[in-house]
Amino acid sequence: MAKTTATPAKKAAQARYAGGFRLGGMVLLAGFCVWKHQANRPSQAVSEATAMLAEVISAGNSVHGVSASFPVTGRGLAANKNFKKGEVVLRMKSAALGGLGPDAGAWLPWRENIRAAVAGLELNGTKGTKLWAACALLVERALGADSRFFNFIKMLPTEPAAYLGWGSDSLVVAEALGGIPTINEKLKSLREQAEHLRSWLVALRAMDARWVNLRIGKESDEDAARWAISHVDSRAHMLDGSATLFPAMTLMNHNFHPDVHLQWEEKGDDVLMVAPQKIKEGEQLFLSYGTFSNLRLLVQYGFAVDSNPFGELISNAFLTKAADFEIFLYKDLVRGKPDLDCGAIAKDASVVLQKTLGEAAGVPELVLNCMRLGQMPNRTEAKQALDMKWFGANIYQDLVRWLSKSEAGNHTEAHEQIRRWLASDRRVYQTVIGWCGDEAKASWEHGGGALAKIFDLKTPLAVSISNAVSQELDFWKKCKDEMHRRLDLNAKLGASIQLL
Repeated sequence: MAKTTATPAKKAAQARYAGGFRLGGMVLLAGFCVWKHQANRPSQAVSEATAMLAEVISAGNSVHGVSASFPVTGRGLAANKNFKKGEVVLRMKSAALGGLGPDAGAWLPWRENIRAAVAGLELNGTKGTKLWAACALLVERALGADSRFFNFIKMLPTEPAAYLGWGSDSLVVAEALGGIPTINEKLKSLREQAEHLRSWLVALRAMDARWVNLRIGKESDEDAARWAISHVDSRAHMLDGSATLFPAMTLMNHNFHPDVHLQWEEKGDDVLMVAPQKIKEGEQLFLSYGTFSNLRLLVQYGFAVDSNPFGELISNAFLTKAADFEIFLYKDLVRGKPDLDCGAIAKDASVVLQKTLGEAAGVPELVLNCMRLGQMPNRTEAKQALDMKWFGANIYQDLVRWLSKSEAGNHTEAHEQIRRWLASDRRVYQTVIGWCGDEAKASWEHGGGALAKIFDLKTPLAVSISNAVSQELDFWKKCKDEMHRRLDLNAKLGASIQLL
């Protein structure tokens, strides 16, 4: 679960969808999730979670919360006292950092055995550390009641989570969503990690018969690998470059709003979860899994969010085309300016390139503005355009005001300059219309109609995916509509020059 930084557009989207409703005396903001396996047997789920929390606390961790069953969201974690803003709600101690990961757990004596067996495989980066954590999870599961994570593992669903648990449907989904690059990459990564872990298990069993015990009942190596990878991918946090499972945190449901979800802090060897504002005893405690689209939430976590304002990142193909418009040419002139900091595109792409419903154009305004800025004839005119707020929302009023202040003798020169800028803007808008149409077409047509087949199905999974894909397609439609609107405004601005 990644920690993310909110851009102005993301903050606006979060604020726009912060409206909540009152349920059972507790305020739930739009942005909650339902863990399907939690809602089926609420009393048993709460009992299992209570035993797990006792296990966590006995290991020296501090958890000011109790397991509870909530309307709609099912099992979750409730505050067991009142909290002030900034007060620590959870503290995961340095002893194994309160969690199960590459450097913790009873599996460590076998680690060199693993290293020998997988000597030729890539173990670095996020994928590598998730494989280590998945191995740790399988070993702890095999230890049964002897594992200090026994109650945590007992609480986990017996089936793989999300995409890796969809069985034969996963193949259809993968084919259908292949035209959405960021989702296709995630699906491919999950399959590759599961296959890597399966091959590890085969190699390890050949070296040491104890590894046979990592499979449960009639479970195959593939089944075990999918189970472990899916639960690590959907529940682990990245800490100092290592995927780590914090059992207490897995009880908390998702909310993307920064005024609701607990804030992650690292202090020395401890991990702290801090109250973002006052929290009353009995209120549900939330985490943010990330500002993800519903498609990403479905394939990684197995749920979608009502009124989710977030979409996928724009594709690398889209960004590569945008780069041809010299988007970094004048980045030094706009460093640190909201919706104009072109350098941020390269520095923090995963944050600034996400589509949100808060964006008028459906795609990040930053990219459009940097394309427009890069098309300025020269540095002098780029500065002048910035001074007159050419890239602002009130461009028409600003233009009229700017021209009215110019001396009569300079009108002809000013008119010609504005015409040049309007022409370069038209090139940008006309080009983006084509790109957004291409993205929508690629998303829909990939897989020879597989996506259309999903739209025709009526299963809960198919309906959820259909709704999430429809939202992605709506972003591209919104993009085309807004670019046409801006072209109309562009024409009106050009005509208005003749009247000044």
